[in-house]
Amino acid sequence: MISFGPTPTGWENDPSSAAYLGDYFASQLRAVAQPIIPRLDSELLEDINSHSDPAVRENAMFEYVYRHERDAVPVLLKSWHGEENDAVRTSYFEELTRLDYSGLKLYLESSGIPKDTYPLAIAAYRLDPGKRETKTDPTEIFDQVLPLRIALREYVEVEPGKWMYHVFAPIQETRVAGQLYACSKVETRARQIVMTKHLEGLHSDGSLHLENTLFCGRTLPKGENTGSFSYATALRVPFYPSGRIGDQSEGIIRDALITVERSGTNEPADDILIQGVPAVNNVTGFIHAWGFTRPDRATFDASGRMDQIAGLFHLGSLLDPRIRDYVNTYTIGTYRGALAADEDGKIPLNT
Repeated sequence: MISFGPTPTGWENDPSSAAYLGDYFASQLRAVAQPIIPRLDSELLEDINSHSDPAVRENAMFEYVYRHERDAVPVLLKSWHGEENDAVRTSYFEELTRLDYSGLKLYLESSGIPKDTYPLAIAAYRLDPGKRETKTDPTEIFDQVLPLRIALREYVEVEPGKWMYHVFAPIQETRVAGQLYACSKVETRARQIVMTKHLEGLHSDGSLHLENTLFCGRTLPKGENTGSFSYATALRVPFYPSGRIGDQSEGIIRDALITVERSGTNEPADDILIQGVPAVNNVTGFIHAWGFTRPDRATFDASGRMDQIAGLFHLGSLLDPRIRDYVNTYTIGTYRGALAADEDGKIPLNT
């Protein structure tokens, strides 16, 4: 029998649920916004069950969940069992923990935990991880670098008073906006964290687009198991009226203000120490931000399902009068990350 830890209750278990349920403006937008890519439920289910591209399968599922929430659990559970792509399986499992935490716990207790899912189950249900080996690179600046999976709901005001939405599942979000990493040093992580982004496909020479953003805030310890945090950033970056990062065809505002807020929960890995302090085992959080989207510039896959252009969205702020009239997108989303071993069986802490 699997030994599960205590079951958290309410929003403490999953800050992403708090974000979706507690954002009043997002709830009002959800009531009126129509999909940018309108599709029938039957079309979504067909993609979930049979499309060859894992990004399309995953995105169809997230759209289906957006429409049906907990009523989508049977479809989600069945698809998790049948899915072969590791990234999609991870996304499905995390959505199951968000939608029916206690129900999934009972299911896993009775049926067992698939081997590939065990790191996620450790994070979700505070299981005994057993003996874990780690590896570090002493030449790296940060003590810990944790890859994050991002899922977003973007509400776009396409004309005054008319809002539409698009759901970004993690694979599509990585293709469009990049892979995000939470980078920290033990002595400062309670108040500072750096978010590093790696975006492929943006530059014509094939080089990787890199961004580093410092977030500052506070972390509230909550017993021995968790810490709740709130971070924010405000910085000056180039703003492109074309709607795509780096595209100056319609001009550039070189020092536009952007602001982003992140809150959530992290849990320690008591068996893995960095300078005598437990590493972060897993993190779950949510994002609030305004930005700029040009739906007329989107290029979709052959079937018209998904935007695939790298950089076709960037952040903005209503506080900057130079870009205020461009800002048209309210973004709310979640991010998750957990320690997991590489193919050599060792957990990379800072590489």
